[in-house]
This record gives sequence, structure tokens and C-alpha cells, in this order.
Amino acid sequence: MSASNKKSFGEICEYYFNRFSTYDYRLNTEFPEETEIILVIPSMNEPALIKTLTSLSECDEPDCKVGVIVVVNAHEGATESIKSQNDICIEDIIEYSAQNRLSWLKIDPLNAQDLPEKDAGVGLARKIGMDEALRQFARINANGIIVCLDADCTVKPNYFSSIKSHYSDKGTKSACIYFEHDWSQESDPIIISGIINYELSLRYFVEGLKFAGFPHAYHTIGSCMTLRADTYALAGGMNKRQAGEDFYFINKLIPMGGFGSINTTCVYPSCRTSDRVPFGTGRAMKDWKAFKHKEQNGIFLSYSFETFVDIKQTMPLLSKLYRCTESSQIDGVMAELPQSTADFFRENGLTEKVIELNGETSSAEKFLQRLLLWWSGLRMIKYVHYARDNHYPLTDLGNEAEILLSELKEISPGKGDAASLLHVFRRLELNS
Repeated sequence: MSASNKKSFGEICEYYFNRFSTYDYRLNTEFPEETEIILVIPSMNEPALIKTLTSLSECDEPDCKVGVIVVVNAHEGATESIKSQNDICIEDIIEYSAQNRLSWLKIDPLNAQDLPEKDAGVGLARKIGMDEALRQFARINANGIIVCLDADCTVKPNYFSSIKSHYSDKGTKSACIYFEHDWSQESDPIIISGIINYELSLRYFVEGLKFAGFPHAYHTIGSCMTLRADTYALAGGMNKRQAGEDFYFINKLIPMGGFGSINTTCVYPSCRTSDRVPFGTGRAMKDWKAFKHKEQNGIFLSYSFETFVDIKQTMPLLSKLYRCTESSQIDGVMAELPQSTADFFRENGLTEKVIELNGETSSAEKFLQRLLLWWSGLRMIKYVHYARDNHYPLTDLGNEAEILLSELKEISPGKGDAASLLHVFRRLELNS
């Protein structure tokens, strides 16, 4: 669905529910008309959800009302243990809400425990909650803010007030919140080293893209996503992916414009191990603990810095592809590119895309914008993996992160430990 200034918020919501809403799970209650933020938390077999709810309740009161939807979910064939824990979770939410009433915060469970097994997962749970958030905003005709969090996170006290402040800019459509993994309660040194290096790898990747001059360099973390209600509807809603739903969704939001970062507050994800999804923090920690730490002699592997050097060298050459409408012209530009990007582009249809975009754009600026969107998201990940497999094998993250920080003039040469490097990357992001 394309955005239109002529459509009212109500019309946008009506169109969405007629076309995209798939599962009709709803709250048994309604949020107050003054609600401007609705937070969605997927929860499945979570024994420690109250810690997250307590963190939210202890936040500074924002100048609006806030609703929290906890989507307690499971597929129809879930074990009795999971169902029992989910039932306890629902009871705990109801009891917690009754005992911790705040004038500005309303917390409600949404029971979704009979999901089709083929679709059940975090993506569908987020979708059910975000659809209900949109429905609540549609009822009060308010284009509010939908926020995502996970059931194992805590937040900084200024969480809600910072989100509300960020969206006071009418041009803001969506944003990701700054995060720091919390290992303060962890006693296992292997898990501590794993989570430090895991977060370091995330920040190294994003800062590497920024170093290269790539414009769409953002974290894609589900517990940090925020967006306006109309943006959610116009984007076609959350996908039902059982893993990586956040990556795909955020990469739908970026091309819509108005995407940014909220660095004035913080989400603190846990560092627990998990095998619920094939990748992400929990799986990375499980694999690091189980075998990777031993196999790799305690060295956390990541992409070579040369990958980002090649992207940096490629960026200024892409504008030369404007008005190239013949394969021979495009081949001439490709000959100037670094080997890794040239090889990747040849294998992934750059020639056809350039010819297509030259037929659809009337300026070099629009052409380059569209070409960089083509190279972003999953295609950028595919390029990085292509470079890894064919040009620059995985190597010591600490060494590569130090090289990047040295190039950015953030540190002097001389290896620091992973925690020290992570501290510099955090500071770098907060100051950006």
C-alpha cells in the first residue's frame, strides 16, 4: 500500500485490516483514549516476565498514557509444560497489574495459545500484538506509537519519555532504540565473553557500514523497534517469520523514510542461551557455550575489515552507472570496482537492475538512492557472506574491530580487550 496524504488515519487502518490482518486475537479490555504509546511484548514459556514488567512500571511517567500488550503465545501442539507456564504467566500479569496500578500505565495479557504450528513463532506473536495495538489506536482515532520489546529485557527509567520526545518530530516515522546487553547477573565467564563479543560483532558490523559510507546502516533488533501506527499499516504490518522477523520488517521501514535512532534511553536485553530460533542472541550464546568457544580457542570470529574497505571503494563509483543503458557500459564501470563487489554484482543481477533503474529515474540522485536500496537489507548481508566465502575468510573479531576503530581515529593502534573495544563502540554510537 502506498502512502497518501489524502487518506485519513482511519482510512489507512481500515485498508490495513481489510487486506493484511490475518489472526483475530484481541484484548478483553480497551486502553484509555489518552493512550499515545502501546508496547508489545511476545511471551512464550517465560518464567521471569515480571522482571520486565517491573522495569516498565518503574519508568519515569511520560506526559501521556501507555498501554502494554503481552502476547502470551504457543502453537496448538505445545507441550503441557509450556502451556502450564503460559497459564501461570497470564495469571501473574493479571495479578501484577492489579497490585501495581499506575494512572499512566495499563498492562494486559493477550491469550494466543492455539496458533497454527506452521506459523507460530515470534514473528506471528509480534504481528498479533502490533495488529491489536493498531486496532486500539484506530478505535480512539489516534496515530500513536507502537513499540516492541522482548520478555527478557529491562529498560532505562527514561524509556517512555525518550520515545515520546523522539516522536514529537512529525517527520519521524520509525526508529530503533539504543541497546546494551546486560551481563551483570551472569556468573559464567564463557557466557560473559560470548555476549561481550556478540554485541561487539553487531556494533562492528554497523559501524563498518557507516565507515564505508553506506546510508542504511542500522541495527535490526526486535526488542528495540518503534514506529507510528500509520507507518505500521502502510508497511503492510509485521511478517510471520519464525526468526529474523525484525531484520525483514526494519528493512521494509527504512525505504519509507523518516527512520532514525533513539539514543537518549536504553534497552537491556539479557544474555541467556536459547534454541527457540536458528539465529540471534540466544542461539549465538548457546552455540558459543556448547562448542564454538572450544573450537575457536576462545576467539570470536567475524568479517574481515577488508569487506568494508571494498564497500567504501565501491560507493563513489556507483554514480557512474547512471545513464548506463548498455551492458558494455556497465561492464566498463564494473571493471573499476574491487574484485569482491564486482564479482558479487555480476552474479546478482546488477546489470539488469541498472538498466531498469535508468529507465525509471530522471536524476542521478534518485538513481543512486534506488540502487543503494537495492543493495541494502538482505542483499547487503548476501554480499558480506559472499565476500566471506570467496575473498576474505572470517577472522579474529578483536583484531578487525581494533583496525576499524583505528581507521576512525577512535583509538591508537595496540590491541585492547573485547570489553574495552565494546565500550568505545558504544560511545561512538551514542555520540553519532
